[in-house]
Amino acid sequence: MDKIKVLIIEDNRLLRETIHKILSLQEDIQIVGAISSDDDKTKIIDYQPDVVLINISLNVQKCINFIEFIHSELSRLKIILMDLSTKQEEVLDYIQLGVSGFILSNAAAEEILSTLKSVAAGKKILPSNLIEILFEKIVQNSGKSEMNQLKDLQELTSRERTIIEKLNKGYSNKEIAYELNISVETVKSHVHHILEKLSLKKRTQIAPYLQQYVFLKSNRPY
Repeated sequence: MDKIKVLIIEDNRLLRETIHKILSLQEDIQIVGAISSDDDKTKIIDYQPDVVLINISLNVQKCINFIEFIHSELSRLKIILMDLSTKQEEVLDYIQLGVSGFILSNAAAEEILSTLKSVAAGKKILPSNLIEILFEKIVQNSGKSEMNQLKDLQELTSRERTIIEKLNKGYSNKEIAYELNISVETVKSHVHHILEKLSLKKRTQIAPYLQQYVFLKSNRPY
């Protein structure tokens, strides 16, 4: 059986080495690297991990930068945020950024391993005591009218619709550029315009947006 390749991003050297030691004891896990948030993000590409563990207590913007870089360059790579507090209200924002799993700050080693292996298998993991927070955020963010959503997607150009279909399938900017024979910068420009037209902040919001669009259109009275 192939081992799960894991990259650790943790600024605290002691914690980084501790996590490395715990995971290294597992026969089905291979630590491909352990870096800090000050290291060059492009190192992630060289390591080619299956799962990245990122400590959420890093500088918030650095954490977001790493997540956005991963989904821009390695869209199929899975992300787990560690050290999440029980009152973390930004959990929905991180889910929309494309994070697949969360580990609480007081989690035991067994929970870390369980979450890692579940996420590597394609599951989404959220601690049960954060589910209520998630539902509250969904309700707060559901103010956009159904008719506006239908209208917005119809305003996309033909090229933008082609690109949004690729994004929905998890394609990276480089993969889209290759398939459409255009530059990566052109893809980034199209993505920027798509997000603006749909009133979205992150590219990882596109998939749930399209799912809701299909539902609304299929249930719309004519």
